[in-house]
Amino acid sequence: MADETQLLQVLFNLADNARHAMSNGGTLTIVARAAEKAAESGESDHVVLEVSDTGTGIDPEHLPLIFEPFFTTRMGEGGNGLGLASVRGIVHQHGGSIEVDSELGRGTVFVIRLPAAPAGSHEPEHGEEIVAAFSHANGGHRVLLVEDHEEVRAALARSLRVGGYRVVEAADLSEARKLLESQPIDVLLSDLQLPDGIGYDLAAPAREKNPGVIVIFLSGFLGGLGSAADRSAPEGSICLEKPIRFARLDAAIREALANRRT
Repeated sequence: MADETQLLQVLFNLADNARHAMSNGGTLTIVARAAEKAAESGESDHVVLEVSDTGTGIDPEHLPLIFEPFFTTRMGEGGNGLGLASVRGIVHQHGGSIEVDSELGRGTVFVIRLPAAPAGSHEPEHGEEIVAAFSHANGGHRVLLVEDHEEVRAALARSLRVGGYRVVEAADLSEARKLLESQPIDVLLSDLQLPDGIGYDLAAPAREKNPGVIVIFLSGFLGGLGSAADRSAPEGSICLEKPIRFARLDAAIREALANRRT
């Protein structure tokens, strides 16, 4: 089964690229469809996602490089070269593939193929029984979620709530600081790069209000354990690399809470 938060991140990154390519206006189209059915089973074994725009297109010389980490044509304009690398990583993590076709002056289309779930299978409904079970396991701990991308924040907040956590949300450092002053928090979960600063700056005020608060940072910039970003994190905090499955995030939170009690 696909991870909802990660697929939303894929679509957000591709849509954001399209937005920059259509600075003078254009059309963004997102299509989801089943691939052609297999002759033996009569069922589609793949799902196809197509994200296309009518923007400026990509230089043919750049096409082989666009999925490489830190490659960007928007240097100085907020581009960091990690968006498409992250997209490819998520797609491959789900056992899929991604292709791109682009023509200068006409636009770009990204085609993603993902394995389809077997017929008759489905994710369990997020019903009261599931919420109650997770709530009992997680004790309804209070999480301050700080993430500036609205779609990603909404999906992650939904997963946390289904997981039994009580969630308050902030889009930047300013909102987060206000919530830290007014809300009791057990877990600070923050993106590293925020519009008005860096997530690390929230650790001190969070611990001032609650010395036992669990502090977790999420970022696609970490580059693995032991990286410079990881080493510069506030002492005692946890750094997790994006993209991340909710099951792993949930396990990290529960482990940190358990260690706090011992």
